[in-house]
Amino acid sequence: MSTKKTKTFILFFLCAMLVSAATVAEAQDRRIAVAADGADASATVDERTARAPFILIFDGTGELVESHKNPITRARGAGPALAQWLVEKNVDTLIGGDIGPNLAQAIGARQINWEVKRGPVSEAVKDVLR
Repeated sequence: MSTKKTKTFILFFLCAMLVSAATVAEAQDRRIAVAADGADASATVDERTARAPFILIFDGTGELVESHKNPITRARGAGPALAQWLVEKNVDTLIGGDIGPNLAQAIGARQINWEVKRGPVSEAVKDVLR
């Protein structure tokens, strides 16, 4: 192989490696919270997003990394309180069965994306990651 072709090949290879590494890092930095009726990925997305029994947190590869009993137990103001908790957990996307107006406003103000999904948590996360 000529020197010019070798240099071109090496440059192309390094660029491909950088793009691949950036994509992996971005996926690992992503955090997705799901309002769920159970404590693991086999649970179902709960309709009562801000008052769901559990909040599950997944990384950008779809791996469950945290499972929490919903820390928000108050009768009023659950949406804004959950939004603040999600910020503290570095969540960038919330999946729930129903996003009420107060929760939508609170997570929007905190630049958290949201998706309304139904069914198994694992499928909802996969769908969001596509």
